[in-house]
Amino acid sequence: MCLLLPTGVALTVYFTMGLFGASLFGQHTHGNIMVNELITGRVATAALYGCMLLYLALGMTTTQFALRQSLDLMVVGEDAQFTWLRQVVMTSITVGSSLAVALAVPDKAEKIYAVVGASAVCAVCYIIPVYIQLHMYRIHKQRQKMVQEVDAGVVLSAPLLQEHNTLQEPGSTCYNRLNSNVKNHTTLCRLHSLLEVTHEAVLPVIILLVGVGFSIAALYVALAPLLSQQRGGQQNRASLAGQL
Repeated sequence: MCLLLPTGVALTVYFTMGLFGASLFGQHTHGNIMVNELITGRVATAALYGCMLLYLALGMTTTQFALRQSLDLMVVGEDAQFTWLRQVVMTSITVGSSLAVALAVPDKAEKIYAVVGASAVCAVCYIIPVYIQLHMYRIHKQRQKMVQEVDAGVVLSAPLLQEHNTLQEPGSTCYNRLNSNVKNHTTLCRLHSLLEVTHEAVLPVIILLVGVGFSIAALYVALAPLLSQQRGGQQNRASLAGQL
């Protein structure tokens, strides 16, 4: 239920936005929806873009803070003393890199989102969680194997063995009942092991393959127009140079 509720909310929001956006602009819908003329009037447009700038400013601050803290922890460690020089350098690197990308491709925001989503988001949402899941499952199986080996090495006392052997005399009612229980228990154990492997290993791998496949497709869709434009520009420059 905890997984289905946010998934349903996200699908509903995205489907609603896509449906009304497509019905409003049709084939003229830009990859960056803000390029489309959403509302008419200078005041309303200015208010819309002002709210968007405020959202980006507030979101950028929290994102850059988390990124700077992660880089600081990775580079200098947790016990390093705070210095303003390192703070300014880290902030300049994180904010400057974002500014450089925005200046390099100011009209291709949807392409940047697609590349980031197909690479970083794929790693965070698919590759790393599935790796952690498989690693923890491997540790769980190793511990389970160790417990079984310890249980198998326990030496039973002689009276218990004698009583157990008397109950397992062939032809007796106790022997038939015990043999039937052992077979049922073995079948249940095998079924449980199969379900456990499917749930803990097979399904995560399937989710990983699906997520990586969609990410590769999204990355191709994002980069294919850019590559074709670059090839077209090179061919045009070559043809102009040949004419000259």
